[in-house]
Amino acid sequence: MEREHAQGHAAQPPAADEAPAAQQRDSLHGLLRSLDFLQAEAALKPSGDGGSAKRPKVDPGVLAQLVTLVPTALTELTGRAPESATPAAKAAEPDPKEKEAEEAAEAVAALEPVEGEGDPLEAEEDEGHDVDEESAAPVAEAKPVQHKRARRARRARRVRRARRARKVVKARARRSGGNPRARLLPLPRAKKALRWTVRKPFGRSRFLMRRFQRALGDPANGRPSIRFVRSVAVFQKERGIRATGVLAGRTARLMRWRLVHRFGLRGGLTRVELKMARTRNVRAVRGRRLRWKTIQELRHLLGLPKKGGLDASFIRRVARFQAKHHLGQSGYVSARTVKTIRAVKGGGDFWNDAIYREALAQEGWSTRSGPDGGNLACAWAVNRVLKAAIGRTIGNDAVSAVEADLQGGLGMRVKIGQEKPGDIVLIPGRHIGIVIGKGRALSNSSSRAAWVWRSDLSFNPSYGGTPHIYRVRRKR
Repeated sequence: MEREHAQGHAAQPPAADEAPAAQQRDSLHGLLRSLDFLQAEAALKPSGDGGSAKRPKVDPGVLAQLVTLVPTALTELTGRAPESATPAAKAAEPDPKEKEAEEAAEAVAALEPVEGEGDPLEAEEDEGHDVDEESAAPVAEAKPVQHKRARRARRARRVRRARRARKVVKARARRSGGNPRARLLPLPRAKKALRWTVRKPFGRSRFLMRRFQRALGDPANGRPSIRFVRSVAVFQKERGIRATGVLAGRTARLMRWRLVHRFGLRGGLTRVELKMARTRNVRAVRGRRLRWKTIQELRHLLGLPKKGGLDASFIRRVARFQAKHHLGQSGYVSARTVKTIRAVKGGGDFWNDAIYREALAQEGWSTRSGPDGGNLACAWAVNRVLKAAIGRTIGNDAVSAVEADLQGGLGMRVKIGQEKPGDIVLIPGRHIGIVIGKGRALSNSSSRAAWVWRSDLSFNPSYGGTPHIYRVRRKR
């Protein structure tokens, strides 16, 4: 009603002579409400003790006179009496605030303790404690039972939800006509694609099968299956190729692009495969199945610096070597991989390549720190080369001691004309050096006290005699 009244006033604005009367009426209404509030406050706090310190105090007589005069002024101004504005009406109807004050006073009086009796609130609290102590044991016994029942109920609800979910999945599959992959590539065509896959090299390689399965989002078990060829068919359909399930041609090119750009295929390994290969090699080193000296040797044979350990370049180089020699391409340094690298890059079961490289690397070094100031340092210089190349020496600083150890199993006798770079050539009891190829040997020069002398295998013209040639073995 007030909203309609306000809208009516908004639609018909008052005239100029009516505006002061409306303002006076509003002011009187506001004054009447303020007086009602002050009168109610005075009724609630007749003593005036708890009033606000900031609000001025009003005489009750003046307040009553104002309450009587304001409704009279409103009646003269508007021509009708306000609601509950006359003193008779005020006296006739009960004031709700006064009623609340009376109820509050009664409640306070009921809470006051009687002489000889305790506080009723404390008595109620004591009674409550007595009840709790009496019923504590049954409640404590009932709680475990309630927890068990709640757990069983929750478990039963989970089982029912799982059963309903399985039923919904089966119903949807029946309505859709079965597995969409099966509709895309029926079983006869899938078996045909599987037979084609098994005949191919990647189908026989568990390593490559795991790679393709990871790229397609299938479980990486390394075995070709109907699921794999159907995943290939889905891959083909997504790229607008006829869904045959055969990983060849354009499908293989797109798969390689995916492996390179999404899975980081580089140097024969993806990011995941590189991480797995490094983990396996570290476990082999910790289990003492692979030695750091062997890793340094393989790095040297593969054309990498000896320092670097199991870094990405070494593992990828090993993987490329494995792929070239049909060793699995996993990047794991197995015993078969070590043997093949040594056979292809370093002369098989012998140290020829390492000894040859180190002999040339030390050419020009001084031997004055050897026996007799470098004059009798031929065997000492050869052992220095062997120590740097293979990590151990043979015999001692005497030529006869070196030959004795070579004959004892550390070396293999080689006929003249079948020597290779890295073999040890010696004149028994006189001089020793290392074969560097084309019928030449590198040894210590007694006159210059340095590892610089290049001569034939008989060390002519300073020494003469029939040379003995030995090939140093990797294992005794």
